[in-house]
Amino acid sequence: MAEASARHNRMVREQIEVAGGRVFKTVGEASRAVFADTSAALAAAVAIQRAADTEPWPPWPPGPPIKVCIALHAGACAERDGDYFGPVVNRVARLLAAGHGGQVLVSGAASELLDGRLPGGIGLRDLGEHHLKDLGHAERVFQATGPGLDRGFGPLRSLDDPALRHNLPSQATSFVGRAAELAELRSLVLRESRLVTIVGPGGIGKSRLALQVAAEALDGAGDGVWLVELAPVGEPELVARTVAAVLQVREEQGRPMLDSLVDAIGGRYLLVVLDNAEHVLGAAAKLADAMMRCCPRACLLVTSREPLGISGEHVFRVSPLAVPPADLPPPAGWPLSSRCSCSPSAPPCTGKASPSTRVTPRRWRQSASAWTGSRWPSSSPRPGWVRCRCRRSAPGSISGSGC
Repeated sequence: MAEASARHNRMVREQIEVAGGRVFKTVGEASRAVFADTSAALAAAVAIQRAADTEPWPPWPPGPPIKVCIALHAGACAERDGDYFGPVVNRVARLLAAGHGGQVLVSGAASELLDGRLPGGIGLRDLGEHHLKDLGHAERVFQATGPGLDRGFGPLRSLDDPALRHNLPSQATSFVGRAAELAELRSLVLRESRLVTIVGPGGIGKSRLALQVAAEALDGAGDGVWLVELAPVGEPELVARTVAAVLQVREEQGRPMLDSLVDAIGGRYLLVVLDNAEHVLGAAAKLADAMMRCCPRACLLVTSREPLGISGEHVFRVSPLAVPPADLPPPAGWPLSSRCSCSPSAPPCTGKASPSTRVTPRRWRQSASAWTGSRWPSSSPRPGWVRCRCRRSAPGSISGSGC
């Protein structure tokens, strides 16, 4: 496995450098790269796919071949200490997470830069608009086609995939900052605690953080992720009814709604997000306690100004952002220089490199990204993110890059 990983990373780096790109980070089998030209980034992605298909990989323990997932995107982002940050980086990570091994995905922004500049024999197939797991605006997604590229893939693993059961709303703004908190919460919710309460003052971003964690928990398994908005609920006795309405649980005559609800949930695998519970704290705590005792596979993620105060609760306190986060988008009208990123699962970028404008403590740059990702057949489908990454994937597995 170590030998195959080293060969994979070497192959990816060689193809990126031949096309004029630069790998600026490698995490496992995920490579992140930047390009000064979008067409070159796409050419590198195609070359990586063809090289992966012909590489004599060591035999796998159950045997599926290694597949690389690649995503290309373009936009403005920040460069700091040789790394890249910003919503563009986050977006390409989510695009990569939607793809399959062997697939090259191109964002709408990158496709515009490729208009009339596609490498010979390569086309772009329009896959339509998809809502990605950053909960932002819908992204028009294209798939690279041509000789040596696979064509038969399942639906993109976007929020529009019917296999991902949820009621999460799209957000008007991208998720910015709090990368460390997001990673810690994701680990808590998915692996460590069935009841997590995000606590902090009003307006600090608890709801947006919870929604992002919920979106990233969607993997097509279990019974879905469900948002219950408690802000409009004026009476404590309506809390259980509101949750029941979201989960489509019917009221039984002569029986408390909470009893009907926990019986209906039973052994189902699901995540329920109770948003803004502070004004109905007692009722929310009663519901949470009943679910923890009677629904062994259900998880709760709560946002509130105060903890629920019940057994088994993990309180996650959120503090204000002290300084502008590294992934904050550049100010409107800020002079930008051009740069691009590419990796086996990231979008390509275009534009010629020009002197960067120095900004303390970081520099804003106009960049395009290409990421590649692949996963070992034995690994669980957890995408990685950043501008460009390469990972190895078994057919049907997810690979990705992001930040």
